[in-house]
Amino acid sequence: MDLSLPHGNALSLVRDPRNRHPWLRILIVSIHEERMYAERALRAGADGCITKAEAVDRLIEAIREVLAGRFYLKPEWAAHLLRQSMRGPDASTAEPETLLSDRELEVFALLGRGYATREIAERLQRSPKTIDSHREHMKHKLGAANNAALMRMATIWSINHPGA
Repeated sequence: MDLSLPHGNALSLVRDPRNRHPWLRILIVSIHEERMYAERALRAGADGCITKAEAVDRLIEAIREVLAGRFYLKPEWAAHLLRQSMRGPDASTAEPETLLSDRELEVFALLGRGYATREIAERLQRSPKTIDSHREHMKHKLGAANNAALMRMATIWSINHPGA
């Protein structure tokens, strides 16, 4: 499965089947080259993640690993995750993708693309109050002094992560 969907949260396509069928093996094959997507996919319940740009032999290796009950990640992603787990996130230098929940990051990305609270609420099928609550949590987690600072952070992040 790929993580890119025109509408909705693709990670729920990992989470929902995993909750209903824990024996199911899930390998994400994505166009996204960013490690962030792999981390979120694993947290959602995927057993592995590989990019579409990888060679066929790597894809076959990934499929075999996942079917054998093991996890698979690109070696450089696995090394980063191991290093990160050893030292834990540092709130002063961590990226939003490591500090925010999946839903908060989704709202953060939409804010960065210029969507208003009501538009985000409609798009995610949530109430505007829920989106405002996410904004407050994001401000706290990211150390944003106010909504303008949060918007500035979200815009810069979205420019640097165009596929998010």
